[in-house]
Amino acid sequence: MTGISYFIIHLLAIILPGWVITRLTGFGPGRLVFVFACSYIYFALLAALSKWLHLPVSTFLIIYTLVLCLLVGLSLRINRQPKDPGNKLYWLSGLLIVIFSYFLYRYLAGAYTEVPADLLRHLEFARVQFNAINDGFLGPQRDIAKLLNQQGGIWYSYYALITSFTGLEFDQTLPWATLANSLIFLTSVYSFAWYMFSYFTLSNTSRLVAALLATLFLASHLGLSVFAYIRYYSFAPTMLNMVIYFATIIALLELLKWQVRRIEYFLFTGFALLASILIHSQEALFILVIGGLMLSWFALYPAGRNPAPVMKLPRANVMVYRILLVLFALGFFALVIWAYTSKSRPDLAFNKILQLSQQGPVLNRVLFLNPAHQGIQVITLWGLFVYLLFVINWRKFVGHPYLFCGMLVPVVTVFN
Repeated sequence: MTGISYFIIHLLAIILPGWVITRLTGFGPGRLVFVFACSYIYFALLAALSKWLHLPVSTFLIIYTLVLCLLVGLSLRINRQPKDPGNKLYWLSGLLIVIFSYFLYRYLAGAYTEVPADLLRHLEFARVQFNAINDGFLGPQRDIAKLLNQQGGIWYSYYALITSFTGLEFDQTLPWATLANSLIFLTSVYSFAWYMFSYFTLSNTSRLVAALLATLFLASHLGLSVFAYIRYYSFAPTMLNMVIYFATIIALLELLKWQVRRIEYFLFTGFALLASILIHSQEALFILVIGGLMLSWFALYPAGRNPAPVMKLPRANVMVYRILLVLFALGFFALVIWAYTSKSRPDLAFNKILQLSQQGPVLNRVLFLNPAHQGIQVITLWGLFVYLLFVINWRKFVGHPYLFCGMLVPVVTVFN
């Protein structure tokens, strides 16, 4: 086999299970993102179960196949047709532009193989899983605590398992793995943006341009040059986990709108949050932060609605939202207190991190990034320009829960 066989198997594994699940659930808005996310969640949960029980890899494959066949049978009987995501021709045109543009970029820039780099460390983790597969198991046995602490190596098992199917070595499959991951990530970003801009009164052409620009800006400004996110992190667990993040945000918005598929979106959110914790807990924290902020938006948006929200607010549920917000806030602060009292503090090295106070049992543990150092390096002058545009045009965005709350996230994350 050649490296392209890995690429094909990778894409099939990230499309087929998710396509069956979305057909079964009837997820319509942002469907492509759900296809990718459901496939990866399906693998992650079964892989974690196999690692916990230390099942042979053959047993894992049998369970994976049998459950998938069961889902196929259910989807054929139920066959819920998802809603049309808008003008399919425009959406498909933009998708093809993203795919072609990325292939051109990859041809010019190539795969990221510079050394020294995190890539070598990730390959070490993948080698551990690959050796375990050769010994007949999906990976080393892990208990629940280690699985929840990102020690299951879910992404590395995914890569190593497909590589073992092809009979190739890492140096032959690595470029194709990074190609597949970045392609899946960028097409998910585009589909996510297409969904988000659906709430504005835009023409199909304007919506297409907005989604393409969002994808371009993310690809070009999330990291720089050889350290671009779509290159440097294309082999890291975070890449596909971000796809789960995008799908979960759509699910949360659809759930908070409280219209259709409430049970399905609720279950998906639970499974997605668990899978993201198992794969790479950073994205799980992103989900919790932006989810809490969007819940606050639904609970506290002024009844006068001036400016009016871009999506329908189910005012009959406002008290339920406020009760959920109080419970979420209590849980979040309990998590913060546990982290402050149970986790070791990072060194205040190179003046990157500042300490709120030298006194007291709590204030001396409150840390934040130095705004004059990494803070401004994360936001950058481009980010400040975007914030300026946001302030000038705040009325256009305050009515959109994700875009408005998303602009608040750096205050909660970068400086915390």
